[in-house]
Amino acid sequence: MATATKWLAKTLQGLRSFAYAGQGARPKVGVALGGGFARGIAHIGVLRLLEQYEIPVDFIAGERLEDFLRKFTPARHFSELKIPLSIVATDLVTGKGVYFTDGEIGPALRASCAYPGLFMPVEYRGHVLADGFLTEAAPAEAVRKLGAELVISVYLDPGLLDEKPRNTIEVISRSFSIIQTAVTQPWRAATDILIEPDVHDVLWYEFKKTPQLVAAGEAAAYAALPQIKSALAGRPATKAAVSVAP
Repeated sequence: MATATKWLAKTLQGLRSFAYAGQGARPKVGVALGGGFARGIAHIGVLRLLEQYEIPVDFIAGERLEDFLRKFTPARHFSELKIPLSIVATDLVTGKGVYFTDGEIGPALRASCAYPGLFMPVEYRGHVLADGFLTEAAPAEAVRKLGAELVISVYLDPGLLDEKPRNTIEVISRSFSIIQTAVTQPWRAATDILIEPDVHDVLWYEFKKTPQLVAAGEAAAYAALPQIKSALAGRPATKAAVSVAP
């Protein structure tokens, strides 16, 4: 886990919006990072690859980012962040997603990580909040509302392993995975380019697989580069998922 947070810190500290001189105005780029606990380490690989190839990132939206964000930035308020951020949680009363873009970062992060059955809901700003993954597997709509014109969503498919759940937490996790696979997912309509790192064989608590997860993120992002560059150049991006087997 320590290694993962160090890698993410280095990546996000270097991530910036690059100017495309001589190419005219480019679309503002937003990256929507889906939840996944340990699988979320794949986001490091995606962001590192985008930085390496100087892909501009103007906005970020995410879920379950607490352990990472608190270590890579000393910021306590959204206004202190260099890249505008939206944190997504789910209102358990209305059943709708709630987007936090201002005020204190801490309460919003805790709400976005409140996985049902594992953590108690968080009461904040008049809402009773739980994990944002319940309403948006990848927060594409959240990053679009920040102002993104080109949305790159990173979806971490939990997959269904060929073994029965061993405890209550695994039963809950498997149940949510089935729901996410079976139901219509509106966030896909707000996505222009979908990146799907191959992390289906990684369990939610397997942080020890950091190198494998980072590599999966890098590989999937690299495969999406032609689409991303075409979209930045003003050519329509084909809406297709990009996934890479290890």
